Amino acid sequence: MVRLIDCTYFTKGERLIQNAPIDPARCTDQNEIAVRESINGWIDSEQENFLNAMIGAVMAKILLAYLEAKAEADAEAAEPTLGDPAETEEVEEDEELEFLADSLKESLADFVLYKMLRGTTVHMVNTGAVVLKSSNEHENTARRQASVWNAMVERNKRFLKDAANNLETYTICYEKSMVTPINALNL
Repeated sequence: MVRLIDCTYFTKGERLIQNAPIDPARCTDQNEIAVRESINGWIDSEQENFLNAMIGAVMAKILLAYLEAKAEADAEAAEPTLGDPAETEEVEEDEELEFLADSLKESLADFVLYKMLRGTTVHMVNTGAVVLKSSNEHENTARRQASVWNAMVERNKRFLKDAANNLETYTICYEKSMVTPINALNL
């Protein structure tokens, strides 16, 4: 599965996650590796949900298939071949799909962080749910979730305006919740 984003989206600013590696390919620190794998797991589990909600299931499949084909073609082109170099398939660039992929990255990062904030406050065990506590001072996670969600909503609204001007071939459909702000009570 091709990821639109990677852990570098969580290395600065409001989405800063401690020990998120700036260069994921070269991290050797075990904390950075663990954080990278955790973030990648969240991206893998939430990317499709986000795309389905933001551009519709049909467009999500088209976009992911295009990105997968492009990644495979790039990988083949990078490998030294013994045969005819003309045999490698080249994927024709689709400006509208490139626009979708580029425009949704920041919103996807916000969506993933929102889901991470929701999911990491409670861990499930075989006897129930464990609420995490620490001697460190913590920000109210509900307030932080609302802040991240609302930042995503603003990006999504800008994206939809831009999409109306940039998409001619493709039609997107989105869930109303993706452009609806929330408060700390999730109302």
